[in-house]
This record gives sequence, structure tokens and C-alpha cells, in this order.
Amino acid sequence: MARELPSYNIRVNTLMPGAVSGANMESILQNGTKAENPTVEEIEQENYTDVAALKRWVSLDEVARAALFFTSDLSSAVTGDW
Repeated sequence: MARELPSYNIRVNTLMPGAVSGANMESILQNGTKAENPTVEEIEQENYTDVAALKRWVSLDEVARAALFFTSDLSSAVTGDW
């Protein structure tokens, strides 16, 4: 789509933040400890932070700033990126 839509002045980018900290993730981690015996920290590290490129949680603010960037004129020359 990023190659097909520029003639219509449409840019296509993808925001894929990975593990995002927040209430939803806290609930997922708590449910994981009920289903299995590992600690929240073990589940977090094994399933979310160790496999993430930055090896850490991404904050909601970081995701929001990236979304704002992609929707702003600051990214006017960016298409087909993630």
C-alpha cells in the first residue's frame, strides 16, 4: 500500500510497539501467574522484555509520541516504515 497510494497523497506506516506497559498488561501478567507457577517478573522477562528489541517495556507515552509523529508533517517524507 505504501507504494500504491502516494499518488493520492496517502502515506502508509505501521506502529508496532511490542510490549507496552499499562493496566491491560498488568492484568495479563496477573492471570499468567494464576495459570502457571512462575512469578510476574519471570513471565514479564521471558515473554515480553527478553524478546523485545529494546529489552524493556515501552510506555504509553512513547507509543502516543510515535503515533503523533507519523500523523504529523514531521513525517511527510516517511512511508512504508514501521
